[in-house]
Amino acid sequence: MPRTRGEALLAGLLSSWAFVALAGCAGAALIAWRVDRRVRRTEEALASYAGGAMSTRLPLTGSGDELDRMALAVNAVLERVAALVETIRQVTTDAAHDLKTPITRLRHRLAEAEKQSER
Repeated sequence: MPRTRGEALLAGLLSSWAFVALAGCAGAALIAWRVDRRVRRTEEALASYAGGAMSTRLPLTGSGDELDRMALAVNAVLERVAALVETIRQVTTDAAHDLKTPITRLRHRLAEAEKQSER
């Protein structure tokens, strides 16, 4: 059955629309999948950091997009936090070392005082 020009135009328009809609949905699904994968890797890296792996950093793709720029900023914060924790650890170690001798002397004096009070 021959088609009129209007029917052929409508059929072409509908098939084009269906193709564009299908391609758009496929593209959106691909983009969503990639973003979800990157966000999941980011969550895993942050969970690892929170678990004590202070050397963990967020992954970068090198694309320079918004997620990469955010990861760079977060990595800078994680680096600063790790440096501060290391500083606190060093200060604590130094303080414990510096107090070791005075505490030992005090312990000996208390032991001597206790012996003298028992006499």
